[in-house]
Amino acid sequence: MILEGKRIIVTGGVTGIGRATTLACACEGASVVSLSTAAPDRHRVTRIAEQIADGGTGRYMHLQVDMGVRAAVDNAFAEATEWLGGLDGLVHSAATQTIKPADQVTDDDIMADLRVSTFGMVYANQAAFPHLRDKGGSIVNITSYVAIGGTENLAAYGLAKGGVNGWSFVLAREWGKHMIRVNLMAPVVATTGFQAWYDAQTPEKQRESDEGRRQTLALGGKMGTAEEAADINVFLLSDLSRYLTGQIFYADGGKAFGR
Repeated sequence: MILEGKRIIVTGGVTGIGRATTLACACEGASVVSLSTAAPDRHRVTRIAEQIADGGTGRYMHLQVDMGVRAAVDNAFAEATEWLGGLDGLVHSAATQTIKPADQVTDDDIMADLRVSTFGMVYANQAAFPHLRDKGGSIVNITSYVAIGGTENLAAYGLAKGGVNGWSFVLAREWGKHMIRVNLMAPVVATTGFQAWYDAQTPEKQRESDEGRRQTLALGGKMGTAEEAADINVFLLSDLSRYLTGQIFYADGGKAFGR
């Protein structure tokens, strides 16, 4: 129970890595509020609550909020922190992903990916700050290998995640004096976003993608799971990472090794 008594907010917290993080935090003793931009399937939220009740010790609540609107994020954090009784950590996992060749990317495509992945992160981080300023805490912003090593047809997404990186490194410097840790987690895992990208490729590109993973992912040549990425987030939220900030943690099976 390395998060026992911790109070955590997870954006994008009902799908993919966000969902896995919500469950993992609760199972490690934290009380968690998940936020999502899109209205989630009611059964999905109910199922998360049931799984937490079965295996966790913390409380759980979900709020729907448009992460691309500052006022909405501020209001959601006010409600969440009142329910939690404070805040100890934040994971910003919410993101959107435009799949399109770079020469075809439009202003609207760029703004769509920036809106949740980047601006939503800014709003969430800033909304968390007053609750962490006097006692410290941990912020984990989810980045992507796309912003570090590049992936075809994800230019807008890479741009958005590049902003996540720059912002997070600056926050680690500025907010360190408040004992607020700001780290990044870069997953290479099989999520719904990856599957959408994969399905959009031609059979030839899919074979190239499969072979590329066999060649570059040291641990078995296969992508990891959302749960394995969530374990990194739990570590970064816990006091075990109390002297770590301004770092990118790669949950990538060795892809970044030797880059």
